[in-house]
Amino acid sequence: MYDLWLFIEGNQDVVTFEFLLIEDIDAVSYYTTLKETILQSIMLTYNLDESDINGFINPLPGKKEHSIVIFETEEGGTGVLKSLLNTSTTQFEKFIENMFQILHIKSLDPYDETFEHKFLRRKLIIPLMKKIDKIALFPVEDEKKESPSEYLARLKEKCDSKLEKDVLDAIVKLKHSLPDKAQ
Repeated sequence: MYDLWLFIEGNQDVVTFEFLLIEDIDAVSYYTTLKETILQSIMLTYNLDESDINGFINPLPGKKEHSIVIFETEEGGTGVLKSLLNTSTTQFEKFIENMFQILHIKSLDPYDETFEHKFLRRKLIIPLMKKIDKIALFPVEDEKKESPSEYLARLKEKCDSKLEKDVLDAIVKLKHSLPDKAQ
């Protein structure tokens, strides 16, 4: 089978990182190394066990870039990823510091013995890390400036049929993102 995706309903905190390929390099090694560095840095920043957090590489359709999806394994989440991206704390800066520390150890323990070990190339992500060193987090403003229920009601007003309204209700029930606009 090819491109088989399994979706399981759950309630975990998730963060998606998207990084451009900054050179013509081996994408598998680049994204694998980046994913493992991110995971280890989060574990070091929050003193987590590797069973508390996990991640995978997600190909972006039609692009050579991939996204890195990091998720808390605990149902409901432990709040680590929300804390990481909280602009009122210094956790993100500590996370970036730890990424540099991990890269300078010249090893990505405990991943030395994993099946991904052959793809780990820490030197591939050092140019990216030099650019990340200057990164800062800032809160993103909600452009809609309305509550989710107000937004849903506004979309339903533009619907021509009951079926369209039922589809919007199903989207909300499945906890998917609502469309940006009515068609």
